[in-house]
Amino acid sequence: MDVEEGLELAEQLLNRTLKPLEILIVQETCKGREGKKYREIADTYSCTEGHVNEAASDLWKLLSEVLGEPVRKNNLQRLLEKRWQSQSAEVPQPQEQAQEETVSNNTDFVGREDAIPNSTPENNLDELVRMVRSQFRNKIPEMLVNYINEPDWREVFLRLVSTMEPADELLCQMKRKIDDLMLDARLQEFLIWTDGRANKIQKEIKFKQKLAAIRAFYLHVPCDDSHIDLYLAYSLKLDVNHYPSLVLDISLSQLIRLFYRLPDGYDLISFIMQFDATIQQYCGTDSKLKQLLQKLLIELQKQLPIELDQVWQRRKSWLQKKLSTSELPQQIEKQKSDVDEEMERFRYWWKTEGSTWANRLREVMINYRNIGHIWQFSKKQQQALDDYHHANRLLVECLNIASNVTPKVRSHIEDTLLLPMAEIEKRKLRD
Repeated sequence: MDVEEGLELAEQLLNRTLKPLEILIVQETCKGREGKKYREIADTYSCTEGHVNEAASDLWKLLSEVLGEPVRKNNLQRLLEKRWQSQSAEVPQPQEQAQEETVSNNTDFVGREDAIPNSTPENNLDELVRMVRSQFRNKIPEMLVNYINEPDWREVFLRLVSTMEPADELLCQMKRKIDDLMLDARLQEFLIWTDGRANKIQKEIKFKQKLAAIRAFYLHVPCDDSHIDLYLAYSLKLDVNHYPSLVLDISLSQLIRLFYRLPDGYDLISFIMQFDATIQQYCGTDSKLKQLLQKLLIELQKQLPIELDQVWQRRKSWLQKKLSTSELPQQIEKQKSDVDEEMERFRYWWKTEGSTWANRLREVMINYRNIGHIWQFSKKQQQALDDYHHANRLLVECLNIASNVTPKVRSHIEDTLLLPMAEIEKRKLRD
């Protein structure tokens, strides 16, 4: 099994297309020792190492559920290889006879509109585009936007927007459809927060590009569980690593999520390392914030078992001297067998005092960075937010490839992207 076969199998097991960052993680992990470390993947993807760590952890959890055994970075390749060989050994079942094509070549037959959604764009894209054009002509935008969150229709949108003269009406219809996904009052409240935070941070970092890029960044930052990644922010030309304030916000948000998942001593050390690096590298001149975070870090470090505390101090020393840390995993593994009893002490503290510690961290985040709010979206609201994010990704892709959009429409869409309805109403597109 090669790397691409491993990637294909992972997508087959999860029954979905992997996100760009997940693809990188699987590809590099399947390369074994030759693959990039999480730090190198973060550099390639222009994000933090903690973001990669979190994405990998979520991915291993999903694959563990499918494969029926724990998946980790060091055993992914072996488990995928095992499943690959198992599937290859199965006797292939005969394919069922393909059904006859039910869609007539006559573009005017009654019921053609109902037949279009049943077509398969990835297999018959040119035919479907021709069908849409011939049947709907000037009504293409109204019909097409109903499929804006259907993955199979992505290429249809891209093909049509690149060939329509002009593409203004389709793009405007897409924008209206996307904004309507967030009419829920709680979701509007969330968009008001992202807009306010983006305006505040724009002045802090002297950001001169489109403000929508920062709004896209803060769609990802909230501490609630979410499937929203930073792809939209990157596609709007936001280099997160170039702005310490943005890295600080995303690092703190990742830390509070990771804290609730601390399963063992090694992860505890990684957590403390990331917390320490965040304080030292990204707090800047805010001495009060730095002092409060340092106090929380010291309190947490006191919970380290003695042997693991020695490993942590040794690793920190190695990093300060810029020496190789290649032996660290072996050092930790050697110590692990000796710390089980003391780890129970930490687990007890984590269960009894951990929530209090996390709430104090969250309070600092809210008071000093206006992040860390608990939004508590319902499943329906979270689905709407996910759909909103993915649909906006498609809209931005369409804008990026469309050369036949009037400057007025392009500017309006870019300026009102990811805004709450109240702000959009203030900036209506005038004829």
